[in-house]
Amino acid sequence: MTDTTDTDSLDTSQEEPLFTVRYLVSSSTLKQAASVLAGPQARNPGYVFSAVLLAIMVFVLVTNNATDRQLTFGICVAVLAAIFWAIGSKWQDIQLKRLRNHGFATVDTKGTTKRQLVVFDDKLVSTDPEGTESRYLTSEVKRVRSDSQTCVVQLADKGFLVLPREDMTDSRYTSLVAFLEGLR
Repeated sequence: MTDTTDTDSLDTSQEEPLFTVRYLVSSSTLKQAASVLAGPQARNPGYVFSAVLLAIMVFVLVTNNATDRQLTFGICVAVLAAIFWAIGSKWQDIQLKRLRNHGFATVDTKGTTKRQLVVFDDKLVSTDPEGTESRYLTSEVKRVRSDSQTCVVQLADKGFLVLPREDMTDSRYTSLVAFLEGLR
């Protein structure tokens, strides 16, 4: 997170914001955000490593006459592939845990948390449910992933901003996502 002692570069009182978004984050929003972070199954690292290991195993066992050493190697690779496959099947849960560990663990009695994001040309100001402001320079935006329902902004300090579309119009959501993606 940006050091708040540099008040000149993060002073928001002088500028007009590009976007001001107030939104609720619920458990279903977090699950959708975890799905966005996990990405498609074809890019799931657990499944990719598992497929590569299985391909190596088949190549080694088919290209040579299978000796005891190669069979042992094949069994070890098959066990590793199974471990990576299990990791791949839990990849979305791993992403959900990452989100919860980075500020999305708190929910009120209704199962939602109220948040606000104010976007300026050169900074993002996020307000959490307790009213604490976090200020980020736009250069701290590391990655933006989105689908038609949720946008997840990953920050350089490993933090996240989750923006559900349900609290915005389609055009506003599209414009906000386009602006955030342009920051990378």
